[in-house]
Amino acid sequence: MGYRIGGSVVILIGIALFLVLQGATNASQIQTSLSTVKVLQVTSADQVQQRNFPAKVVASSSANLATKVGGQVKIIYVEPGDLVKKGDTLLEIDPVDYQLGYEQAEANLTLAQATYNRIYASFQKGVSTQSDLDNVKAQLDLAQIALKQARNSLTDTKLIAPYDAIVVRVDPEEHEFVSPQTPLVFIQSREAILVEFQVPSDIIATVGDVNNLPPATVRFDAMPKQSYPATIKEFSIESDASTRAYDVTLQIPLNGANNIRLLPGMEATVELKVDRPESTGSVVVPSHAVFMNGDQASVWVVNEDHVVRTNVELGSLRNNGIEVNAGLNAGDVIVVAGVYQLTDNQMINVWAGE
Repeated sequence: MGYRIGGSVVILIGIALFLVLQGATNASQIQTSLSTVKVLQVTSADQVQQRNFPAKVVASSSANLATKVGGQVKIIYVEPGDLVKKGDTLLEIDPVDYQLGYEQAEANLTLAQATYNRIYASFQKGVSTQSDLDNVKAQLDLAQIALKQARNSLTDTKLIAPYDAIVVRVDPEEHEFVSPQTPLVFIQSREAILVEFQVPSDIIATVGDVNNLPPATVRFDAMPKQSYPATIKEFSIESDASTRAYDVTLQIPLNGANNIRLLPGMEATVELKVDRPESTGSVVVPSHAVFMNGDQASVWVVNEDHVVRTNVELGSLRNNGIEVNAGLNAGDVIVVAGVYQLTDNQMINVWAGE
């Protein structure tokens, strides 16, 4: 009888151990199924919406500068991107021949003046005629004109900046021969920077008129950390046939004190803060919180200790995420990372990190 009791005890102990181990295994499996997720509380879409638009720098007051004389380029003092002031020398044509021409004209004038003085004295004595005096006076006048022309030609060997500007392009090379009136240096005024972009018709419909656009801020790709306030300089009154948008030119005044080096064609971004016409009840979520199931957009909404897949209706893309017009309310808590690793009603742990 003792043997039989002992066998029963062994069997009971075995069953108990099995149940304990099975429970531990199930608990381990449950614990393993818990995912730690990062969450975010949903907020309402702002009444003021920031819209960004691609833009580019265009030339303001600009000029293609040329010398009035031709010759060999002796020295170039500037390169594209240089800031120059009114009166600065940009390049110089070899002046040797023009210097010789000036000295010859100066000598001719000296001779013509001496001849005139001699004939005039002779005329006063009645020796020379009025015709003789008129002839030498004409020669003197021509010599004076020739000297003035020679002086101008010598001066014109230097290409001078007509106003404060930035150098956009330099065409010739040093020692290259150039012809008179050939464009050599292209400059752009530094009074203001002009930026062109297109405003969509929906914004024009919201504000009523281009003149009513809110203040704009411009960021340049070359200097992304800096932003510059801009005002409207000009705009088109008809929309572009292909884009249905309106061309707008903004200006950023420099007031002669800003050392911004921007050339036509450089890219920029125009930022506009546009009032939304009315509250739509939409919310904004990070774009990476949204996942697709076919054509249906969804998010994971946290319901206490598990997640529930919730279908949503998406709206416009915003700088800080994407609008959700239906399916979510402000205050809902959603998963914002690892959305494709979750399943409906899966138990979760909320990540407590920063």
